[in-house]
Amino acid sequence: SDGAYVREHFFNTPELKALVADMTDDEIWALNRGGHDPQKVY
Repeated sequence: SDGAYVREHFFNTPELKALVADMTDDEIWALNRGGHDPQKVY
């Protein structure tokens, strides 16, 4: 799945893998990507 791709390519160090160890691939795929906030705070 797409979440598996994100897990493999973007959480590819032991420290990062530990952060998402208890998340499913679907949960990882649904994460917001940094810098692309759907709502700006002024």
